[in-house]
Amino acid sequence: MPIVNPSNNRILPANTRAVDVATGALRDVADIQQRRYDNAFQVMGYSTLHYSWLEAGIPCSCKAQGNALATRLNKDGKLDKGTINKLITGYEFKVTPYKTQRTDLPNWRADQGEPDPVRPDLLIQNQTSNNQIQSPFDDRVARDNQDPAARWIEPNGDAFGVNGPIQSADTIADLEETPFDADFSGLTDISCPICLGTGFIGAASLTGGWRKILVPQETNFIYTGEIDTTERPLLIKNCTTASYPNLVIPSGVWALDALRVWNGFKIVPATIMVDSVPINIERDFLQFCDGNQHTLQLVFSTPVQFTHVEIQAAVSQIPVRIEFPRLTQNSDLTKLDPTDDVQIFASPSLPSIRRRDLLVESTFGKVFQVTNVTWFNDTQRRIHGWDMSARVVQPQELFNALPRRSVQKQKPTKMVRDNVSGTHRT
Repeated sequence: MPIVNPSNNRILPANTRAVDVATGALRDVADIQQRRYDNAFQVMGYSTLHYSWLEAGIPCSCKAQGNALATRLNKDGKLDKGTINKLITGYEFKVTPYKTQRTDLPNWRADQGEPDPVRPDLLIQNQTSNNQIQSPFDDRVARDNQDPAARWIEPNGDAFGVNGPIQSADTIADLEETPFDADFSGLTDISCPICLGTGFIGAASLTGGWRKILVPQETNFIYTGEIDTTERPLLIKNCTTASYPNLVIPSGVWALDALRVWNGFKIVPATIMVDSVPINIERDFLQFCDGNQHTLQLVFSTPVQFTHVEIQAAVSQIPVRIEFPRLTQNSDLTKLDPTDDVQIFASPSLPSIRRRDLLVESTFGKVFQVTNVTWFNDTQRRIHGWDMSARVVQPQELFNALPRRSVQKQKPTKMVRDNVSGTHRT
């Protein structure tokens, strides 16, 4: 009787047995490759501060300015003719609602209390340029839902138009306000020095650092003078002393980037004390970086006004390094800094970077805003480098107010000369 020995031998691809070996090797080599690529930036990389925009936090007081603007705009985001004439001439242009009764129209169904149906001749007369049918009734104000033909119902009802509910000013203000009102070919229209258009105090977080903005609406803020609530952002007037108690200063700080008092866009001279001890900003502040609560005090020689206090310190001693090719300047006379857009490479030690982030390098002192970014990663989401395009921020933009770190000066060229007076020529 024959004996059959079954076998599972099959014709397999040549690299099948190498899969497990390659997978294990990639797992072991990935960290080495990251360090190898980072070492290249340690030699000729530019030391850089990386700012990433805040998407949550304490709302800035300037957001109320957006509410005031929203109340002047209609549902299409446009000003009416009366408001435009008011801005141009300075006079009042408005229409006062006359009575609150319904206008007599033919075929009014008084028995049912329903509005007159839209007639074909009114459809033609009230058709807009974008082919939307407008209501045949004039704008009127109804009190307590007494006028079914009115567009605006006050005070308890919602506002309705022919295209449905009209967004209120609060709804418009709740939309995301970001610093992304940017024209990457030119300038930005940001006007708040505290939030830089993000809507959150501090505007940005610093990679490997600590950034803190102290504003008048702090809970434990103590001051002399008064808060001007009509200004946006909020402003302290006639102030001689101010203090911020219970300020937690982190430990591990090795360098102070900025400790400044601002009045909008101007720096206000002040004597700064921590726990009632006058400090030298460059030397004495670091001794209070212990992770405990301290009291920051400001003393002014004369009554001044200010908006916020900016504190920024370096925590990590591993700098973010980038590399970019030679900078090129164009002939565009509309820009104060005519430097062309650059291609930037970043070390994998940078954990994350997104478009519109800011890179402030310390060699030329330039500020780059990222316009697009490409990252290189493996299946385990280990970052092996960054490749991005960026524009140069113009000097008149508020982004230039962000702190820099030890900008270098231009070094003179050292010429090597022959040793003609000695016995040996080199």
